[in-house]
Amino acid sequence: MQETDLTTARALLDTLPFYAMLVDSDHHIVVANKAVLGKLGREPSAIEGTYCPLTVHGLDQPFPGCPLEESIARGCTVADTEMFDERYGLWFASSIYPTEYRTSKDRQIFIHLVRDITAARRSEESLQHNLQVQEVLASLLRISLLDVPLHDQLRLLLNEIQSVPWLTLQSKGAVFLVEGDALTLKAHNGLTELVVAGCARVPLGQCHCGAAAESGLIQFADHLDERHTPYEGMLPHGHYCVPLRSSNGIIGVLCLYLPDGHERREGEEDFLKSVAGILTGIVEKAQGAEKTRLLRELLDHSNEAIFVIDAASGRFVDANKHTWSSLGYDLEELLNLSMPTISAAIQDDAAWSAASAQTRELGHITGEDDHRRKDGTTFPVEVDVVSVDRGDSQYILGIARDITERKNAEGRVTDTLTKLKRSLDGIIQAWRPL
Repeated sequence: MQETDLTTARALLDTLPFYAMLVDSDHHIVVANKAVLGKLGREPSAIEGTYCPLTVHGLDQPFPGCPLEESIARGCTVADTEMFDERYGLWFASSIYPTEYRTSKDRQIFIHLVRDITAARRSEESLQHNLQVQEVLASLLRISLLDVPLHDQLRLLLNEIQSVPWLTLQSKGAVFLVEGDALTLKAHNGLTELVVAGCARVPLGQCHCGAAAESGLIQFADHLDERHTPYEGMLPHGHYCVPLRSSNGIIGVLCLYLPDGHERREGEEDFLKSVAGILTGIVEKAQGAEKTRLLRELLDHSNEAIFVIDAASGRFVDANKHTWSSLGYDLEELLNLSMPTISAAIQDDAAWSAASAQTRELGHITGEDDHRRKDGTTFPVEVDVVSVDRGDSQYILGIARDITERKNAEGRVTDTLTKLKRSLDGIIQAWRPL
C-alpha cells in the first residue's frame, strides 16, 4: 500500500464519527482516524505502527474472541461483534473487513471499525427489563383472580416473585398479616421449622418485619445487623421487608431473603412496591372486600379506557382511571357527562340513540372515533363496544385505545410513498424522448 493510498485512506476514515483504523494481519495499526483521540486520548499519529492489543486493550496478545483473529481464521468479514470494556464500563460493536491491500512487509490490511453502542444496549436492556416487570405483574394479577384459598395464592405469589431472573433473591420468603398488635405468619417458602416457629407471631416494631409494619416503610438489610432476632444456625443474609398498605393502613408485610452483601437498588424497590400493591388486593379480597373493588383496581391498571354507558341516556355510569384521566376529567365530572360530549362521531342525542340501537342490534361493534378532552383537544381512538342487557336496562360497555402513534406512523408511510412516487415520476419523465 503506497503512501498516497494511506493518505487517501486516512482522509476517508477521518470522515467517520466513530473510531476507525487500518490494521495488518499481525495486529499492528497502519492508519488511525481522528476519532481515536476522543476514545484513547492519543493522537492518531502516535499510535500508528503500534501493536493494537497493547495500545487499545493493554494486553501483550490478542484477547479471546478478537474479531481480527476470527476474520483471519475464517477469511471473511466479521461484522458487529459486541464487546463490553470493563475499564470504561461501555459496550462496543467491532467490525473487521478484509481488503486486497498489503503492507510493505506483505501483511494483509483490514479495515477495523468500532462503534460505541452503550446507549443502544442500555435502552434495549431497559425495555427488556420493563417487559419482564409487566409480565411478572400480569402473572401476579392472574394469581389474584384464582378461586383458591388465600394461603395457596400467597405461596404461588412467592414462587412467582422468586423466579424473577433479574431479582437476586434467596429461595426463601414469607407473608405476614397484621392481627391486633402483631404480625402473624400466613405463608412461606423455604423456611426451616425453627424459623417458622420463631416467626409465627412477630410483635409490631420487632425485627425487620415488625419495623416495616410499624413504620409503613420498606426495611432493607444487606447483612445480619442488630435489627435481626438471632436464632441457632442463622446463616448470613439480608432482607427486603415490604409493608402491605391498604386504604385502612398497613395490613401485612412481604418478607424476602437476600444474599449477604446485596446492594440496595431503587428499581427493585419500585417493583416490590407494585408487587405489594397486588398482594394487598389479594389479601383484602380474602378478608371480605367487595369483588368490585378488586375489579376496579385491575381495570385501573389498564392502559386502555374502559367505560360503561347507560344506553337510554348516553350518560357514563362508570369508567376506569385511564378513561377520565386521558380526557382530563376526574371521575365525578365524567359521570355527569354523556357520550356526545367526548365523541366527534356522536354529536347529539339523536346520533347517540341511533348508535345505541345499532349496537344492541349487532351486539358488538368496532370502529374509529376522535375523543374530545376537557380542554377541547382531540385524539384518535379505536373503540370496541358491546351491548349488555341487565334486567330491563341496557348498557354499553366500551374499550377505547389511543391510536395516535399508529396514525402518525401511517402518515409517515404515506408521506414516504408519496415522495417515492414523485421521484419515480420524475425519473420516468426524464427518460421520455423529447
